[in-house]
Amino acid sequence: IKKNFFKGCESLRNIKIPPNITTICDFAFESCSSLKTIIIPPSVMSIEGSCFRECISLTEIVINSPITKISDYCFYGCKSLKRFTFPDSVTSIGKYSFYGCTQLKEINLPSDLILIDDEAFCKCTSLEKVTFNQLLEQIGEKCFAECSSLDEINIPPNVKNIGELAFMKNEMLEKVTMDPYQTKFEKNTFK
Repeated sequence: IKKNFFKGCESLRNIKIPPNITTICDFAFESCSSLKTIIIPPSVMSIEGSCFRECISLTEIVINSPITKISDYCFYGCKSLKRFTFPDSVTSIGKYSFYGCTQLKEINLPSDLILIDDEAFCKCTSLEKVTFNQLLEQIGEKCFAECSSLDEINIPPNVKNIGELAFMKNEMLEKVTMDPYQTKFEKNTFK
């Protein structure tokens, strides 16, 4: 699906991607304000940046393909997104991927994930639970900042670096479990 192909189609409610599509290009569905559900078939190998950005009615996405990356800004501002199931093949989550997804309550990170980039889940104000995978190595700057419903995190021992302000302004955060000798913290990680 070409860049900007459905961008701003305010009447588009549901879409099932045809089985011959391999790439969903940048901004393909950006600002499709009525889009509620989308099913991505196994043929799709790449979902590019800002693909579903500001799809404010989007509640569910089903990804049946072995993508390896959730691109930068992919679901930025999808404030109705309640559920997201990551394919196990995902190894990185890009910058601002789920920024401002205010209805997202729980995240189970995929088993092959290595990197969560800067501000990936920033301002996910309903986020209550994050289940980290064991292969995760890096949590970016402000990654879980302003996730005001998050009360507990259990960071696996494989995490080598947690970025600056990664968990800032999480007033409900009461319990952090991790190995402080294995992990490098940047400034004000839990400010």
